[in-house]
Amino acid sequence: GAFGGSRSAILGAENQRNLGSNLANITGQGYNTAYTTGQNQFNADQGQRIKVEMPASASLVRLIRDGQVVGESTNTAKADFKIEKPGVYRVEVFQKLDGEYRGWIYANPIYIRAL
Repeated sequence: GAFGGSRSAILGAENQRNLGSNLANITGQGYNTAYTTGQNQFNADQGQRIKVEMPASASLVRLIRDGQVVGESTNTAKADFKIEKPGVYRVEVFQKLDGEYRGWIYANPIYIRAL
């Protein structure tokens, strides 16, 4: 009839609009997935860390894993240790007074079960 061409044009325009909307959604989802994947990889690359902040500079900060010293930092108010493997970790902080180290802070155990 007289309106057949108009109906066809409206359907064609509606199909184009739907196609554009679907392409925009696919692109947005792709960007979101790429961002999330990149963020997860960055976080994995950072690894597990134990960060220690004291109220004042310490003469010696020790990181202990399963009873063995695995890291030390000296003359600092902040220490940052990378965790290489699971275990029971503890931090001990010392001040040097009269030529000898004296215990200042003894942290509770930190249990790292998996990396």
